[in-house]
Amino acid sequence: MLDRLTGRWTGIALSLLTVLGTLWLALTGNLDLYVHPRYYAFTIAMGVIGGLTSLAALLLLPSSERDEHDHAVDDIPVPAHRRVLSVVGRVLLVAIAAVVLLALPPTTLTSALAADRELNSAAATETSATSPDLAETDGSTFSVKDWAGLLRQGLPADYFQGKTADVTGFVLDTGADDVFYLARFHITHCALDAQPVGIPVHWPGWRQELQTDEWLAVVGGFRSNPLASEDAPVVLMPSESRPVNQPEDPYVY
Repeated sequence: MLDRLTGRWTGIALSLLTVLGTLWLALTGNLDLYVHPRYYAFTIAMGVIGGLTSLAALLLLPSSERDEHDHAVDDIPVPAHRRVLSVVGRVLLVAIAAVVLLALPPTTLTSALAADRELNSAAATETSATSPDLAETDGSTFSVKDWAGLLRQGLPADYFQGKTADVTGFVLDTGADDVFYLARFHITHCALDAQPVGIPVHWPGWRQELQTDEWLAVVGGFRSNPLASEDAPVVLMPSESRPVNQPEDPYVY
């Protein structure tokens, strides 16, 4: 009997936690750490509807169906210690879910995830037709993704002559001693599909001055990579840089 009750109320508790967790993220302005802004309303609505539907199903399940199921379960002999372990496990599951959904502070993605995903794969879809046109602007308003898309096309350094980038991102270590990537995560739908995009920055001995995942605002122009790297033939040469706090919206879209 106790096992049946805890099983049922575990489902109810998890359903409520899902609804509360989604609403809490929305109310605190942290939902954008997990989903694209255009899906805010959809995520909130589906979270509430899904949670309440599950809750209603648990509470309103016809008693005859519950009794039939409960009698079938009672006919199967289960040692007492296994029943106790089952109850304890369900209680722990609810407690862990409550901590993860409601207690732990939301965090952005880090370079640890970037190491497992291809850098600038999201920028690979940018073509001359879809990338911003440097001929029509100075580029100072371009995002990290905009510049990464242009650099991905293999354009010569002369193409960037006289253009200034003013970008903010986190430091991503790709293994080079004198070059790091100023990166952000590109979100298509939610954090699960996040892909890192970044600009190679020429900064000799950067590891002595910067920390991986540190957020920087960098202003500078572009030139051919002094290291003649095939992976980064054109690099950003900083004229100004300063550490900054992580932006309220750390992703690009």
